[in-house]
Amino acid sequence: RIRVLKAAMNFKETELEKRAASLESTYQTTMSEMATLRQQVEEKEKTIRDELTKQLQQQHQKMAVLQEQKMNELLTVIQELEIQHKEKEAEYEKSIRAVNADLENTRN
Repeated sequence: RIRVLKAAMNFKETELEKRAASLESTYQTTMSEMATLRQQVEEKEKTIRDELTKQLQQQHQKMAVLQEQKMNELLTVIQELEIQHKEKEAEYEKSIRAVNADLENTRN
């Protein structure tokens, strides 16, 4: 009877050892898969970060170009206004000289 119990215990022990080895193997596989997935996630995050950085730089470049265009447009408008102002000033001075000349002629 003791031999039967020992044989049963040995069988159980062997089965438990097999089960433990199987669980250890499953654990190692799972840990390896998790490490691979972690690496893939990090690579994907880097790719996304790089793409967003690139898009942001492109946006900044577009904004800089637009800003320069608007500044050039504004400078053109200012220059046109300055020319118009000088022309009006010249017309005003011409009118004043004409009025002064008329006054001088009227006095004489």
